[in-house]
Amino acid sequence: MPQSKMKPERIKDILNILNKEHHISIAELSKRIYTSKSTLRRDLISLEEDNIVRRQYGVVYLLQDNNIEYTYSRREKVQEKSKHLICELAVRLIPNNAALFLDGSSTVMAMPDLLTSKVGLHVITNNLFIANRLNQMTHIETVMLGGMLSHKSGSAVGSWAIEQVYQFRADYALLSASTLNLDGIYSADAEQATLKSAMIHHAKTAILMVDHTKFDHNDYIMMSNYDDIDIVVTDQRPDDSYVKMFEQMGIELVYE
Repeated sequence: MPQSKMKPERIKDILNILNKEHHISIAELSKRIYTSKSTLRRDLISLEEDNIVRRQYGVVYLLQDNNIEYTYSRREKVQEKSKHLICELAVRLIPNNAALFLDGSSTVMAMPDLLTSKVGLHVITNNLFIANRLNQMTHIETVMLGGMLSHKSGSAVGSWAIEQVYQFRADYALLSASTLNLDGIYSADAEQATLKSAMIHHAKTAILMVDHTKFDHNDYIMMSNYDDIDIVVTDQRPDDSYVKMFEQMGIELVYE
């Protein structure tokens, strides 16, 4: 009988197996790593809380980088320089005395610190971290949307938050997406997708902020099509197929 392993070793074995097979029954996984189902269950709960795996109907799935909603602290570090550049480019498009929707994405997280030169702004957001930063700026009026708070993103989501979006008519909606391709714009989270869609439809101008790594991928939740987007801000010139499509649809493309 193999010696019982410590948790770090078990986690490493679990991920090695999933990296090769992507999904496996929990019963089979328990046999392969020589541990009890109760111990394995605790390990999988830990991995699930970190959005690394998902359990469903007795099967555990490895979540791929392009189709999971990262915990906020992890997402904020991914492509950090690119996201800051995107926010700098987007801020140049915003005039004084404008009303803005800011979504709860990590891409938009750098936006508050770049708004110091603007005056008379009214900002509506569903994200706790963004609202807290804005609240420290006395020259900006901040509205925090209420609702069910997502542990993953620090954002208010659900029907309450969406109903509050309907009460506003912003000049700009600044938001991001998890992925996009030539067919549409996608989200990894259904509730976030619904709220972002509401922001798009209740703003005069919708600005999509996405770094180059998000192009040519798709998640299973469609957030929006390009008919509703006015401006795309990114860190690099996208492929010619996107440039041509944006030109044909009258979408302004902004990049460094």
